[in-house]
Amino acid sequence: MRSKQVGVVLVGVPDITGGGGAERYFVELCQAVGRLGKKCDATLISDVESLSHLASVTPVSDIKQVLALDLDRVGGPARQRFSIAVRLHDIATSGKFDVLHIAMALPRHLLWLLPLRKSRKRCQITLNLNDYRLSRMLSPAGGGESVLQLGATQRASYSAYFRWAPLDGVMSWYEDIAEGLRGRYGARFAPVTVADYCFVDPEKFRPTSKSIPLLVYVARLVPEKRPELFLRSLAVVREIDPEGFARWQYKLFGKGPLEGEVRRLIVELGLSDQVQLDSAPDLSAVFGAASVFVSTQDHENFTSLSMLEAMACANAVVARDVGRTERFVEHGRNGVLVSDHSPHALGAAIHELIGDPVKVRRYGEESRRIVLETHSAENVVAEFEQFWCDGVGRTGRDVP
Repeated sequence: MRSKQVGVVLVGVPDITGGGGAERYFVELCQAVGRLGKKCDATLISDVESLSHLASVTPVSDIKQVLALDLDRVGGPARQRFSIAVRLHDIATSGKFDVLHIAMALPRHLLWLLPLRKSRKRCQITLNLNDYRLSRMLSPAGGGESVLQLGATQRASYSAYFRWAPLDGVMSWYEDIAEGLRGRYGARFAPVTVADYCFVDPEKFRPTSKSIPLLVYVARLVPEKRPELFLRSLAVVREIDPEGFARWQYKLFGKGPLEGEVRRLIVELGLSDQVQLDSAPDLSAVFGAASVFVSTQDHENFTSLSMLEAMACANAVVARDVGRTERFVEHGRNGVLVSDHSPHALGAAIHELIGDPVKVRRYGEESRRIVLETHSAENVVAEFEQFWCDGVGRTGRDVP
């Protein structure tokens, strides 16, 4: 049987050295399909500037097939976006691909998607939904702070995707988004699949010497990641047990609009001597040396690549019990899930864990086992191949 030809569309990638887990994930997915795929061949379709940004954080050259879209050097960014949209429209109707999988639901894709609504020549179009903020937008009640964070342009863009884009299948990272789409748009909407697996490279991310007790926090410094909650939790640990607190080192890695606030709070809380804020495009060595990973973000931890990378490096995890975090963290086996989201509760959980070296080591070993046996490249590739081959609608499905 001929392999299904899948183009993974990943354009408009900014500088992601301070984050960009989702973008890295789709590059590594293309690499994994090239190694392990049985039903599909995957080609990364991206523009040259995006490829440059991606190459700064992950080896794009390892992908078996790459289609680079040249930017239109005449005119500004709007002209460049239009030029890429024209190329993607032509690719969708060229017959070279069976499926185009849009990795990020950017507004710019509507420029080439909407004209394909009635096309009988187009390939199948699938979409990944990675934005957990959509769950509130799609909920029956609507409204809420999370919707306001989307912004009017983003809300309008998502509405256009759901109402008019010719989608044959949707892969969502979040169950509540899938439920919202099914509830709002019903059976006429494209089939929605919820991902059960995520993966990282366990050879690159593996434990090394853990001679220095090190606790790490890795996230883009934005409000929904709650870096201030992490810092206030550390202050609680120090208050509970100053000597135990002093035996560990604490490092934050990330960039973002809250960087100034984070630096100010470190000083204000008196944590400057032991808490270090830094950033790095490759954290494999940091995770390899660390023993505990902490997440304080809102809404969801599945599919956090940073968490999974830390788990592959045998880190025990302390995380807020939100979304489907239990897909990564099994409470009492490889980490601690905290349902009370106050600094005191999180600080108490961190203190209990770092005060028990035997438990930290046992949890860390279990974290790596989960990566090797459950959240593996083999399982992710099989899941996406099933989605691309059997989980989408017929080619050329009309959109009412």
